[in-house]
Amino acid sequence: MDDEANVRSAAAKAFDVLQEHLGTKAIDQTIPTLLEALRHPGKSSGTALQALREVMSVGDTPELHGMYLHRSQVRASTVFPVLIPTLTAIPMSVFNARALASLVTVAGNALSRRLSVILSALVKVYEGDKEDELESAIDEAMRAIFASVSDAEGLNTLMMVLIGWSVILRLSLLHF
Repeated sequence: MDDEANVRSAAAKAFDVLQEHLGTKAIDQTIPTLLEALRHPGKSSGTALQALREVMSVGDTPELHGMYLHRSQVRASTVFPVLIPTLTAIPMSVFNARALASLVTVAGNALSRRLSVILSALVKVYEGDKEDELESAIDEAMRAIFASVSDAEGLNTLMMVLIGWSVILRLSLLHF
C-alpha cells in the first residue's frame, strides 16, 4: 500500500511468487488488508485500489509479457472474486462503485463469472438511490463493465442478463 507506483509494482511481482508457492494462502494473508483499506475513505483507500489494480494487471516487462499475461489472468481469477462481496455491498459507496469501474478493466475473464452478481448489485443501488454522485459513479461502472466484457462467456452472460431484465420490464409494464 505504498504511495510509490514502483514499490506497488514490486510488491505485485512478489505477490506472484508467493501465490505460485503458497497458493491461496498468499491471497488470504494479503487481500484482507487491502480490502480493509478500501472500506475506509481517504488516501489509504485510493492506494489500496491502485495496489489491487497492480496485483490484477499485466506486468510491464516486454520480454516476459506472455508469462505476466498468464499470471495476471490467474491473479485476476483468484483475487477479483474475493473483492466482489465488499465492492457490491449495499449500501454502496461512491468509492466502491468507482473502484468497481477501475477493477473490471483489469479483471479479464474473471469478470465474466461474476458479471450477473455485479450488474444486479449496481442496478439495485441505481434503482434505490437518487444521490447524483453515486448515480454518476454507477453509470461509470456500467460503462466500464460493458467495455471490458470481451470473451464469449461474458458476452453470453451479459446478453442473458439484459434479455432477462427486458422480459421483467415488459411483464411489469403489462400489469400497469
